[in-house]
Amino acid sequence: MFEKYGQRLPSQGSVAGDEGGTPLVRAAKLEDRLDLPGTIYLKDERRNPTRSFKDRAFAPAISLAAESDFDAVLTASTGNAAAACARYSARADLDCYVLVEESVPDGKLVEPRAYGATVVRVPCLFTGGRAQQERLLEAIADRVDAYLAFAYQPFNAVVGEGVKTISYEVAEHLDGVPDIVVTATGGGDNLAAQHRGYEELRAAGIRSSVPRMVAAQADGAAPLVEAVETDAPAPSEIENPSSIASGINTAFAGQHGLDAIRESSGTAIGVTDEQLIDGIEALAETVGVWPEPSSAAVVSALAELADRGQLHADDDVVLTITGSGHKHTEPIEGRFDPVPVVSCEPDAIADAFD
Repeated sequence: MFEKYGQRLPSQGSVAGDEGGTPLVRAAKLEDRLDLPGTIYLKDERRNPTRSFKDRAFAPAISLAAESDFDAVLTASTGNAAAACARYSARADLDCYVLVEESVPDGKLVEPRAYGATVVRVPCLFTGGRAQQERLLEAIADRVDAYLAFAYQPFNAVVGEGVKTISYEVAEHLDGVPDIVVTATGGGDNLAAQHRGYEELRAAGIRSSVPRMVAAQADGAAPLVEAVETDAPAPSEIENPSSIASGINTAFAGQHGLDAIRESSGTAIGVTDEQLIDGIEALAETVGVWPEPSSAAVVSALAELADRGQLHADDDVVLTITGSGHKHTEPIEGRFDPVPVVSCEPDAIADAFD
């Protein structure tokens, strides 16, 4: 990422490595399964070092912390940011302190701890509102003398800069820009950063248009959907966010996310938990891509676009696959019957496959 786009990023990339450069995968079988018009691609961010797009956010942020002579880094996370922050902190030889919601799956916490991070569960970490969270994190960072690397652009603008390189790569691969980009969205950073990347390409005269940005949100945590549907000037905070999609189960979204939707003539679409699991199965079975539940929101959101008549045969569509299913397996596990145990002889084994 830094090797190609370092001049567009806000640090020297001193601890950056092999993030970015993820493939753009054609999803023809998904089009057939869902009977969708258009040409569908997946931007497979599972291929980053810690298996999510968060590596793009933390490569410049932790580099900047190291280059600014900090000894420690603090972040709060629903899981993916914890792994990325811990990984780059380890590369920088910085102490890493991570706060996570009490409900974050245990599987998401093994990796950051393997990198040496200190992880603490905090009940209701993301449900107290943005202002309260900002005060909490700033107070803790001050107490432990740490660089605040919370992956939310209104708190730290650096974290969005690396994510915009997704758009650079898509535009390079397509030799143009897609008509629509659909991204699983919680606070809005990923969506807004990609939009900014396309806007920068247009401003530089490299590309002539910007895609419609579509936020795919969990129904139980959908402040951008509510703002779009009510034509509200700003997103409201959700009192009790509730979804199996831990990565986007957030109480608030930023104005930057809503601005990206409106400036690009995009929209926001809510997805039920059941549809999230359907999306996991659809992507895994048709394209061989196993997304985490948050990422799978893009499938039903895309189908809803088609139902609304907002997806056309000549549209190029990119679905951002933000993270790997390996990190959060419980939701899909409930769809499977127990694995049978049979005797070790050919007929019994063959019969088990019928």
